[in-house]
Amino acid sequence: MTTENRAPRVPPCESCRGQQVANLGLTGQHTNGLHPNSRSLGFRPMSTLSATVCLNCGRTTFYADDLAKIREAAQRHPDWFTW
Repeated sequence: MTTENRAPRVPPCESCRGQQVANLGLTGQHTNGLHPNSRSLGFRPMSTLSATVCLNCGRTTFYADDLAKIREAAQRHPDWFTW
């Protein structure tokens, strides 16, 4: 594969400046995702998570795939969250 065919590069690791890989999703027996601590949403998370991992130091960073949905829930139900 040539460089021109690759997806955009992932920025270097903030900790060690090592190479990172992205587009990693969480998998599990049940639906993994983000839930407010004070509410049990069962198998309907507000968002799923993706991650980047540094191939040098192992630093892992998680990202919400549906940030707009989390923002909306925080605005509508601020009591669900710790601020």
